[in-house]
Amino acid sequence: GAGMPRWDDRLVDDEAERTSDRWLPLHGEAAIRAGDAQQGSREIDAYLARPRRPTAAASTGLRAATALLAKPGQDRAEAAARLARKVVAIANGSVAAEAYALEKRALDTLPRDARAKVAGSPLADKLEAARAKLRSRDARAAVTALDRLIKGEGKKATGDDACALHRLRGDALGEVKRKAEAADAYGLAIEACAGATDRVDVLFAAAKASARAERAAEAEARFAQVEAEGPKSRLADDARAARVQAAIDRGDLATATALAESALATYPVGDVVLDAPFALAQAHMIEGRWDRARSPQRARRASGAW
Repeated sequence: GAGMPRWDDRLVDDEAERTSDRWLPLHGEAAIRAGDAQQGSREIDAYLARPRRPTAAASTGLRAATALLAKPGQDRAEAAARLARKVVAIANGSVAAEAYALEKRALDTLPRDARAKVAGSPLADKLEAARAKLRSRDARAAVTALDRLIKGEGKKATGDDACALHRLRGDALGEVKRKAEAADAYGLAIEACAGATDRVDVLFAAAKASARAERAAEAEARFAQVEAEGPKSRLADDARAARVQAAIDRGDLATATALAESALATYPVGDVVLDAPFALAQAHMIEGRWDRARSPQRARRASGAW
């Protein structure tokens, strides 16, 4: 209300802490509910764009968009529509479906000229229809719809539409076990999603698609991209462990050893990084090289993991 001190002035004095993952979404939602839609939306946008996006980001974005639309005002409806569209891009399942429905409700409240400026492209609606098929486990129908788009209006897709089209097609092809085609589709997604805020997620999904297609060299290169472009991402240590396995799969134990031995030092707090030396030790054991298998285990003990 009037005369109330600012949320961050009352609770958090340090600017770095105020913009942390802990406080930024709380402050953004508080600003929205207090009537400052512009400030609140900006802070929630920043939260969703985090390189190490928290698992609760999508649901937080949906809650903020809902709060924006709960009160009247064109600026709030426009902000709600934009925010909901971002949630659709990063969410799965019911959260994505709710965000898409909320975006449509927000757009319906706007005058025609404002709606045209805020609304997504016609292709975005068709992509959401295909996404809905995939969510309902009708992957074959999703592939059919996406292949039709690829051959038609999707040829001229750019920006977010192109990124979403190739990512979604890669996911759908993977679901129907067309593994090589899924890896190829994700190759197109890597190019189309060059400016995406969640590009690291795209790269990681592309690398996993390559691994499933048993294209170890390609998988290793894509996992390396994850590390290079998102060294502080939550997926960076996952990518290192997967790179070790990919190097093993293509028979390059020298590279696998170098990657595994440096993994713990590079990602000391990674939640998956210990899989790297384990994969290397396992590879040595399969080949009967028991002395070499002990070296990665010693490294794990030295790190305090055991």
